[in-house]
Amino acid sequence: MKTFKTTLALFICLSFSASAQEDGIKSTIDGFFKAMRDSDSTALKSYVAKGAIFQTIGVENAVKSTGPESFITAVGRAQKGSFDERVTYEKILVDGPMAMAWTPYTFYLNGNLSHCGVNHFSLVLQEGKWKIAHVIDTRRKENCLP
Repeated sequence: MKTFKTTLALFICLSFSASAQEDGIKSTIDGFFKAMRDSDSTALKSYVAKGAIFQTIGVENAVKSTGPESFITAVGRAQKGSFDERVTYEKILVDGPMAMAWTPYTFYLNGNLSHCGVNHFSLVLQEGKWKIAHVIDTRRKENCLP
């Protein structure tokens, strides 16, 4: 009976730990997109790890890579509320200080549906906070759910 209670206690602790980690990861991604909606480049920077890479899969599946600086600058120049990306969390995996989040999304530009796809975030735990180290996305205009 003692072994069962110990095993149960360990399982509960690990479940709470995993849940807390997932909450932290979601908080980073949600904060990133809130800053984007608010056109707040300073807040946006706070969610991105130094040396981060942003990528998108474009025409003929070519991968286009950029540093986050141009994205952050564009967001800062946009009218508040003009960029609105809405995500759902399909999968989050964690291994120590590294995490991955698979987030289908729908993107609205000035209130109109623009496109949809999937983001794949790689995050790193730095100084107790999850930061975005890499993001790659797909983009399409068909089969988008509002």
